[in-house]
Amino acid sequence: MSVTNKIIGLMLLMMTMHSVSANSITRKDNFFQPINIGEKFTFVKSQTVEIAAGISAPIHAHPVPTFGVINKGMIVFQEQGKSQVILKEGDTFFEPQNVNIMKFNNESNQPAVFTVFYIVETDKAPTIKMDMVISE
Repeated sequence: MSVTNKIIGLMLLMMTMHSVSANSITRKDNFFQPINIGEKFTFVKSQTVEIAAGISAPIHAHPVPTFGVINKGMIVFQEQGKSQVILKEGDTFFEPQNVNIMKFNNESNQPAVFTVFYIVETDKAPTIKMDMVISE
C-alpha cells in the first residue's frame, strides 16, 4: 500500500470522529502521521474541532496548508478577497498558508464539528495564528 493510500485511509477514519464540549470552540488531537514526499519528510496533524451554536471564529491565518471536512452542522467560510460560501456536512475546505480567513462562523443554532488536517514539519509546529493577520 502506498504512502498516499495510507494517508487517505487515515484521513477517512479520522473524519468520523468528533468531540463534545461545553466550550465555544474545542480542539481534540486525532493523530500525527509522518509522510514522505520525495526526499522531504513532513507530517500530517489532524484535529477535530467543535464550534458551538452562534459562535464565530476570529479572523485568523494558518502558517501551514490546512484541509478539512465538515462532519456535522454548517459553517460560513470566507477567505480574504473571496466570496463567502456555506459549508455543510460532508463538504471539504482548504485554507491556504498565510491567507486571512475572514469568516469561519457557525451561524446556526446547532454545534458544528469538523476534522482538520495540517501539513507540518514537526509535532510542535504552530497550526493557527490569531495574531498573524496578513494585510492586503
